[in-house]
Amino acid sequence: MGGVPSAEAAYRIGATGGPNVEAERVAFEAWMRGHCWALSATWNGNEYLSDVEMDGWAVCPQAAHTRGLWAAWRDRAALALCC
Repeated sequence: MGGVPSAEAAYRIGATGGPNVEAERVAFEAWMRGHCWALSATWNGNEYLSDVEMDGWAVCPQAAHTRGLWAAWRDRAALALCC
């Protein structure tokens, strides 16, 4: 544990996504607050969505940015555990 993940492991996690672990999500939100960055989305138990995205027709760029940061945070945590 604590090593650099292999390219294969990184690809696999990137292609499938890491697990949504509640403790990691809470830590991610604290990290975002520490940077004074707005979440611009609400966790619905599965993903971050903005109010305008709740009907499924619109895409909010700020919420999409939060989802990207969350995916990177979540996947890196999963990679740290696997390698």
